[in-house]
Amino acid sequence: MKEYDVTITETLEKTISMRAASKEEAEEKVRQGYYNSEYVLDADNFTEVDFKTGEGREITLEGSKLDVLLVKPGKFPVPYQVSPELEDMQAAVGGEIEEVYLDEDDVGII
Repeated sequence: MKEYDVTITETLEKTISMRAASKEEAEEKVRQGYYNSEYVLDADNFTEVDFKTGEGREITLEGSKLDVLLVKPGKFPVPYQVSPELEDMQAAVGGEIEEVYLDEDDVGII
């Protein structure tokens, strides 16, 4: 499995009509108004969205620990750390294990 960084860029756009002696003055007045919160862009000013995905990198779990809740019959869940290795997970529960994933976000029950 790989891990990817996906950047989401939303573009908001609003046109302000400004009377001024020059283009530079008009832009400066609008810039000051923007930074003084006189012009606020919101969802009504949305124009486009773009997604860019970087190169993937391999996920290595070697040497890492998983934060889990250990649930034993008739007992309250207990926070626990376990290695992602099958043998270590089986040792933590004292026997066989089975994985059930609840959704696409890698959230599951073991």
